[in-house]
Amino acid sequence: MSFRLDLNRPVPDAVRAVAHERLQRVIGQLSGDGDADSGKAIHEARKDLKRLRSLVRLLRPGLSEKRYRREADALREVSRSLGARREAVALVEAVDALHEHAAGQVPAATFEGLREALLARASAVNAEEDTEAELEALRAIEGRIDAGKLDVADRETLVAGLVRSYTRGTETRATAEADPTGELLHEWRKRVKDLWYQQALIGDAWPAVLDAQAEQAKDLSQLLGDDHDLWELDALLRDPEGPAAQVPADTDALLPLVADRRAELQAAARAAGARVYAESPKAFGRRIRAYLTAPPVAG
Repeated sequence: MSFRLDLNRPVPDAVRAVAHERLQRVIGQLSGDGDADSGKAIHEARKDLKRLRSLVRLLRPGLSEKRYRREADALREVSRSLGARREAVALVEAVDALHEHAAGQVPAATFEGLREALLARASAVNAEEDTEAELEALRAIEGRIDAGKLDVADRETLVAGLVRSYTRGTETRATAEADPTGELLHEWRKRVKDLWYQQALIGDAWPAVLDAQAEQAKDLSQLLGDDHDLWELDALLRDPEGPAAQVPADTDALLPLVADRRAELQAAARAAGARVYAESPKAFGRRIRAYLTAPPVAG
């Protein structure tokens, strides 16, 4: 089952089906089901948790503050507890991507030495973690959702939730472009992810348009995500007590490469952002409402 609401069903039933399926995926990933290695499983679990958090944000206009906060906070805590493991692996991937992009500009041994140091750190982080608490929390969330704690009345809630996400994305985009710090760009990326996942959720309202727009938001999220990883790598390279300090090579030589690549990624993100957020929030809301209230698309 894809992360998609069945718009032929009542909204509460469609939401429970999607949430239940995705929670079962996360529980399976964290339980060690299947053949995936632990690093990949953690990565997939965190992606699914982000989708679930976007689903809860989509429903926020139709929930009491107490119900919304309980599930949003519970999912955030599980995701946060897995974060150190995923971020350690993400830095390894950032070094690999930078090496490929800037091949020949710095000795390969510099990249390889840093990669080995980061792999050792990632292994140490994974060895210290235990997923039992996360699994217990996820099962409790699943029980509450199956009991109807995320039930909302109708599609108008979906419209309101999407408009809220789009508006927040428009605002964080303006803030990040005016002052492109790592923190502000990361906040924009979180709002872009909400828009990506939520447009995918209602994609059956008009697949030809909404799926394409979700894909564009996904691409923008990837640009901002790559920039975020390099921002983290820059901080690590500058840390006199971090893993880079133990590498027997001039890792400072990587700093200009990181800066240049970040400039490229941010320029691409600005261009993509101008398209993803081309409408005013009011125009966006009118369009989404029209899609969700139109007759079903013929199969």
